[in-house]
Amino acid sequence: MDVQPFAELVDLIYGVTLDAEGWQRVLIGFAGFFGCISSAMRIVDTDDFHVLFEVASGATAEDVAHYAEHFAGVLPHLDMLKTASNHYAGDVFVVGESEVVRLDAADPLLDRLEQGSSVRGFVFKVGSRIVHIAMLCGRQQPGRLRFVETLPLLMPHLQRAFLITKRMTELKYRTASLEQTMNCLSSGVIMLDGNGAPVYMNRRAREIVSRMEGLHIVSGQLVGPTVQHTQRLRHMVGVAVEHGKRGGRQIEAMAIPSCNEESINLALVAVPLHVDMQAMASDDTTIHAALLIASPAFVSDLKPEVLQLLANLTGAEARLALGLAAGQTLGQYCKQSGIQIGTARGYLKQAFRKTGTNRQSELVSLLHSIALHL
Repeated sequence: MDVQPFAELVDLIYGVTLDAEGWQRVLIGFAGFFGCISSAMRIVDTDDFHVLFEVASGATAEDVAHYAEHFAGVLPHLDMLKTASNHYAGDVFVVGESEVVRLDAADPLLDRLEQGSSVRGFVFKVGSRIVHIAMLCGRQQPGRLRFVETLPLLMPHLQRAFLITKRMTELKYRTASLEQTMNCLSSGVIMLDGNGAPVYMNRRAREIVSRMEGLHIVSGQLVGPTVQHTQRLRHMVGVAVEHGKRGGRQIEAMAIPSCNEESINLALVAVPLHVDMQAMASDDTTIHAALLIASPAFVSDLKPEVLQLLANLTGAEARLALGLAAGQTLGQYCKQSGIQIGTARGYLKQAFRKTGTNRQSELVSLLHSIALHL
């Protein structure tokens, strides 16, 4: 076996882990290595045998018809393949003439294929996937010995490449879903590494930092509006990070005045993320804590329907409460909504009773804290 072409084919296989579209190049590599005209691949789910992925490289319309017939010949064998081993040194099958035979017993089939069969292939199982790679041969058929020698050596690399690709795809979708969720939060969220440096910010946090609303980042570190606030902030973050590394639960909190409007404070809460959430790594680049940020301005995004569910308020009571939390006076809210002051006071009284508060300031503080936790 030529070592250099084999090594180049292995490089193409692992290249797929970085580029999911790279299977075209891998198939070209298979065709070249085995001296075939073109190649194709089909991936089938073992749950219901539906085709997850199918691609051909260098194939004409006539070639595609040959591949379709070849893949169809495997359908009766899918139940058997479903029970095959996932281990790369286990069940690898040679496919040809609608036969599916284990590689270690495939000599008779390979001998027949050498006599002129146009399409041959091999199939193996990876997790819940059945992978079938087929090649269309020309006049010069790839020798039986090359199949027998090469496939056992290729299997570990193919298995690992598929598993890595599957894992990276899952992580990509999970990361995208998590980011969408984080961006829906009313609170700003900043994830912190082992040195207390920000490594991720959701939409709310980016708004605050970009507008310099009392909190910003200088040289990769969080900075408050004054030296004293910065010192307190870094101490708070440091405590949360250390507790995150050790599995502690201590939560630190502070308030920072907004630079844009002195009457509005940013409420900051540093929360440790415990070691049992850090399964992937334990160095200083791992996320160990989160900084949650709330502001009265965030209450404007809190929907009345949510407040109705949380506090059993009516729609009118919820809208009034959110208007007050957003900074309006009772008179301003009445003018905007077109209701009488007496009606508004009745709504407010009911909101006090249902939320367990006694004054307007207490109700507003409660809503601000809801925005933080949501």
